[in-house]
Amino acid sequence: MTPPSPLLALPGVVAVEEGPDVGLPLHHGDPQVEQRAMSRSAAVVDRSNREVIVVPGEDRLSWLHLLLTQHVSELPADSGTEALVLDLNGRVEFHAVLSHVADTVWLDVEPGTSAGLLEYLEKMKFWSKVEPHSATEEFAVLSVVGPDTAEVLAKAGVPVPERPYGSAALPGGGLVRRMPGLALTVAGIFLVLAAVIRHFLLPNPLINYQFLLRRNTLLLALVLISFRFVMLATVVSIPSFLGSVRGFLPLQEAPVLLWVAVPQFILGVAAMALMRKVDPRLILTVGFSLVAIACLMNSRVTSVWAGPNFGMSQAAMAIGLALAFNSMVGSIILEVLNTGALTRPADVLTFAGFFQVIRLFGGEMGSSFMGHFIPVREQFHSNMLGLKIQLGNTLTDNRLLGLRGAFTHHSTGLTATGRAAEVLALQVRQQAFTLAISDSFVLLATCCVACLVVVALMSTVPTHYHQIIASSAKPNKETNR
Repeated sequence: MTPPSPLLALPGVVAVEEGPDVGLPLHHGDPQVEQRAMSRSAAVVDRSNREVIVVPGEDRLSWLHLLLTQHVSELPADSGTEALVLDLNGRVEFHAVLSHVADTVWLDVEPGTSAGLLEYLEKMKFWSKVEPHSATEEFAVLSVVGPDTAEVLAKAGVPVPERPYGSAALPGGGLVRRMPGLALTVAGIFLVLAAVIRHFLLPNPLINYQFLLRRNTLLLALVLISFRFVMLATVVSIPSFLGSVRGFLPLQEAPVLLWVAVPQFILGVAAMALMRKVDPRLILTVGFSLVAIACLMNSRVTSVWAGPNFGMSQAAMAIGLALAFNSMVGSIILEVLNTGALTRPADVLTFAGFFQVIRLFGGEMGSSFMGHFIPVREQFHSNMLGLKIQLGNTLTDNRLLGLRGAFTHHSTGLTATGRAAEVLALQVRQQAFTLAISDSFVLLATCCVACLVVVALMSTVPTHYHQIIASSAKPNKETNR
């Protein structure tokens, strides 16, 4: 953990009091003036809570190249990049910004992550000639932001790198690095436009975008996004509630989630058999309706709920997800069959690639949105509950008095009062998080209702599964004759 910033000793400084940036200056007395200076000239931003690791040694580049996601074996001197460290499943473990200066690779990482990254690097040294070690106590990260940054640095006698991630050593130790800004955004937009122009001037023979401009294809893409989003009811909302409010361990959460997972092995087969006689759109409607009902049942959650309270809703969720998933896949298959795409390789490739992208997009968008939605709603409910909890309020005083009585036999009067206040604050946080989880279930139910509207807009297809099965059975009968 990095120590508080020495800039906090300056007059007028207001410190950050909560969150990952605790110990840094929030502003220096007049945030509006400081913001204008940052947008019109230049300003210094204290980022000294970022931690620093240095890797000297002649094998530094080739060794890091084996451990990071970025290609750094040929990283030139006085340059830099950004890289990730992944686990065996491809999940991000660490993110670092690199600079290669003075025969040393410098890595600055997110607060609180350098110890874990350094431990990993030490384990991977083997016989390599490298000496990774922490430099957080010797160096701090500061950012100079604004249109006049280069001028300010030049007046201070600091070299100004020209390229993004360009780096240069400082006379007294440390380095200066130019981080990418608007230039990379402009370059990205330019490359996207170039790709679009190239497509129209020289189309890819293996991709047919016009094939995707079909009503059912686009509506099924929305259905797939919705399905990936509502799956968060089981993989995010319920485990988050049980872990944060009820204190469940992952092994204790598993039996609750099994109510959704296990029945789908049987229900999935039943759903596929049902499509032989029923329009998949009707099965989609029933599936998403059951998921919506399950989410509304879960929206009644209170802070005293435990695993058994989710039993009925999880059963409804299992049936709904099984019906929705299998009928959705069945509808996608029917769509590609009825378009005749199987006779055109380019259309098949386009169709498959499109739905794969949509599947990944739906999952990433859903998890990102829900990861933002729940904390925002928790903060809202915490503020609303806090308005009703004030000293002098009869209900608040009675609650504190009751809690204090529970601690009186084990603590002195002042300590008992403090513990009572801590318990009351914890109860408020638990209630706020519970209400946020309830809101997430209402959101998921709303998404299901919107998906039902999308399904209603889908047009019927000429050929259904019962017709395909019947047509395939006729040749067999004729052969037997």
